[in-house]
Amino acid sequence: MDADAKWIWLDGASRDRTVLFQREVSLEAFSESCIRITADSRYRLWVNDTWIGDGPARAYPGHYRYDVHDLSRFLSEGQNRIDVRVMHAGDDNFQYIVSEAGLLCSLEVDGETVLLSDESWDVSDVPEFEPRAPRIAQQQFPMEIVDLSRRERMWQPPNAVRSQKEDPHNGLIPRDVQLLSRVPINFGHFVAASVVTAPEHVFTFRARRIFYPESTSANILPAMGCFLTVLEAESDGRLDLQCGGIQNIFLDGCELPLECVLDSSELVMRTEEVCISAGRHLLTLVSNVDYYPTDAFLACRSAVCLTWRSPMSESGSPWVFSGILWQAPEDTNLFDDVPDEQMRFNPYPRWRWPRDRMDEMMALAGCAGVDDIIERSPAPRPLAHDELCACDPTIEVLFGSEHADTPKMSSPEACLKVGAESTMIQPCKEGDVQVVYDLDDLSVGYFDMEIDAPEGTVVDAYFAEHIEDGHIQIPGLLRNGFRIVCQEGQNHFTAGRRFGMRFALLVFRQFNRPLRLHRIRVIETTYPDSGTDRFACSDERLTRIHQISRRTLLLCMEDTFTDCPTYEQVLWIGDAANEARYAFNTFGAYDLAKRCCRIGAESLNHLPLVASQAPSGWNILLPAWSFLWNINVWETWFYSGDRGFLKELYPALKQNTDSALGYLDDRGLFSIKAWNMFDWTNVDHEHRTVVHNSMFLIAALDAAACTARELEQDEDADRWHDAGLGLRKAVNACWLSNEQAYTDAIREDGRPSPSVSRHTSMLSLLYDIVPNEHREAAIRNALEGRDGMVDVGSPFAMSFFLQCFEKLGEHDRILRVIRDYWGLMIDHDARTCWECIDKDWLAGKAEWPTRSRCHGWSASPLDVFARIILGVRPLKPGFAEVAVHPVPCGLAHAEGCVPTPHGPINVKWRVRDDGVLDLNVEAPDGVEVKRSEPHDLGANHGSAFGHSTS
Repeated sequence: MDADAKWIWLDGASRDRTVLFQREVSLEAFSESCIRITADSRYRLWVNDTWIGDGPARAYPGHYRYDVHDLSRFLSEGQNRIDVRVMHAGDDNFQYIVSEAGLLCSLEVDGETVLLSDESWDVSDVPEFEPRAPRIAQQQFPMEIVDLSRRERMWQPPNAVRSQKEDPHNGLIPRDVQLLSRVPINFGHFVAASVVTAPEHVFTFRARRIFYPESTSANILPAMGCFLTVLEAESDGRLDLQCGGIQNIFLDGCELPLECVLDSSELVMRTEEVCISAGRHLLTLVSNVDYYPTDAFLACRSAVCLTWRSPMSESGSPWVFSGILWQAPEDTNLFDDVPDEQMRFNPYPRWRWPRDRMDEMMALAGCAGVDDIIERSPAPRPLAHDELCACDPTIEVLFGSEHADTPKMSSPEACLKVGAESTMIQPCKEGDVQVVYDLDDLSVGYFDMEIDAPEGTVVDAYFAEHIEDGHIQIPGLLRNGFRIVCQEGQNHFTAGRRFGMRFALLVFRQFNRPLRLHRIRVIETTYPDSGTDRFACSDERLTRIHQISRRTLLLCMEDTFTDCPTYEQVLWIGDAANEARYAFNTFGAYDLAKRCCRIGAESLNHLPLVASQAPSGWNILLPAWSFLWNINVWETWFYSGDRGFLKELYPALKQNTDSALGYLDDRGLFSIKAWNMFDWTNVDHEHRTVVHNSMFLIAALDAAACTARELEQDEDADRWHDAGLGLRKAVNACWLSNEQAYTDAIREDGRPSPSVSRHTSMLSLLYDIVPNEHREAAIRNALEGRDGMVDVGSPFAMSFFLQCFEKLGEHDRILRVIRDYWGLMIDHDARTCWECIDKDWLAGKAEWPTRSRCHGWSASPLDVFARIILGVRPLKPGFAEVAVHPVPCGLAHAEGCVPTPHGPINVKWRVRDDGVLDLNVEAPDGVEVKRSEPHDLGANHGSAFGHSTS
């Protein structure tokens, strides 16, 4: 970035603001050009009306990145126009931390800077983007609510200008990972059309800003208070109320019974139909903000004509806020210095509310009279319009009612085909028209549509991963969609948010003439897929599992590895440690793994250990993830061979490791107040001292010692080696003789938990912890488990079991697990790998088998197939030396390739009739291939990291 480029913006409030920057530049003949660009929070760049790209990559403000776009094909001799739209978020999420809004860029032509961001640009607010939009989710940015008819611009020079030295985004460096690809994906087929009606009244409260107006944090900030309004009903009738982020509803002082709506989720509740008489009624909503910063809502369906009035003011919104009855004195997150009375070892259960304040709030909400409740409220005030969202399209889509009528539409699949006639949709007197389209596969990217519609037509979109028999799997309060309001005639809209989806629900409202849907598609955006890898074998089930695993991982690769494309799109450090290994064997993607490691290192500026997810405004520690980061650093070096990367990360690795050793208790075990989980199962982990944490720390110490030895930091290596020996001794003291297993935890009274799990035995074998006298028992526990022993709960944890089985030489067992577990997904038409398989669903007690239908941590078959079926394992850093020894496991043949920094290794084998394996290996220059025997492979797999560390 040119040092003379300036950060530019407009004065005034920046939260939730969208600004357009424009500049013309005249060029003489040139050979090549590029633009260096970044923005806070997100930008979209056009050159001469051509969409160039979006960015920047996620980063902590102190380690911001800029992108470099090649513009040689898009600029021309003569006049050129550059447009950049920048959205500045108002709050932290799990991908972004709020800092100063602005755009920074420099244009270079033939090696010389010809244009900088400075006072010469034209800048305008973008009035079509509604700032009062609800959050997609606590992990993500706000929704897009866009009125395409509001195109007016008020151009002016930027009046908020900062030099780079004055800006908080210090340490600005080039993007260290490839730009995302953009691949248009057409929807596969039309599913259904129906007539629907939205709830008559929807109110969405920006609860976090009401309770904590100055906070931008994503941390858990508990508070309690009430929202109240007066309902005027013209006649007797019934109400149907649905709510989210609301714990109790009172009508005229009487509490209404609530029931869960979404698969037993407490996030969304509803009342039974409520009888209401003509006249005025006091409606009171009780809100305990004890979860993440999200937006509470109330939706009301009724045939009765209702008027909503403020009890305090004739102007503004119809709602009054009671004032805060109680709030936490500080962020209540999982730090070691959080007071014990505020501590929670699990961030998901409800907050431990003060009983007296709860009673006080319920008594307040039970007031039947307006004057009484206002008089008893601590600081009652009318809610301003900007404390409520302008609208809530997701709630209107999901909680509307469906009619028996069938809408009139022609050629429903025409909009799916390039150059075909358009899909025509007729207006319907009975309600709005909803259409559903299926991509036939899950994708992630920018939804793109072209529509000819009358002015004021509203298009609400909601994207789902799964629909079965017309029933949508709805994930809590995820607002996975957008709203656009059309201008007269042609409208083209490309979403500015990436959505994970398979199904698109589009609802067309408020149109009085036929509209034509010309095109709908998804511009899929992922880490670039080189397409060089391949895999096939004689077992079609395994080949299919490889295909869905590969697709899953690709959809969870962007500027970092992410957990899932729909629900979060978050870099979870522990997930990424596993996903990096899967990607090494499938895509290469060394730059992506390095980037995840770097962001983890940067989190140490904010936390005592590497963060669980980053960059994020939710400051939570998940120690197992912190320790997996150490392992990821070592493995990324070993697979890539980039010694410079190892040296770069060493100071952070040392900090993370030494900080962890500071949490050893008087037993010598790692002990911390944190979210101490490892698996989605009932391991007894809600304690300071959880045994699997110490086991992961042992592996982290081994990785740190290997790194130190590699970099000739022998003093650190010896110290960490000795610490590992001491920690092994402390862990082995946790063996329960009567259970022949390790306890899951040491409880606060000093006694071992009676709970035992397969996990600790598995980790003790994988990380060379268990002594010989307990080894056979640990093997039995890991391989089979037994009654009363906690079983594995997620594909994430199963990945470690598979590594352990590989170390034990249990190759047939590994393929049996994959055929059964991942095969169950295949049997239920999975196109990508699920986050989990819900045991309640297997028992017929739950509606859906999983939350996310695409989750990167579930792609571990990719690693297994490369290492076992193809038999490719690096023996030296950067694949300088490789062992190739396939283990047939009953297969007749297999072929595929494994990426390396030098190029792909191609493997093809078949088992002859006489039982001899014919093996053909093609390796690139720079790779020495050793066709190892099975006992050699076992020795090379004897370390914690799946390769030799000697």
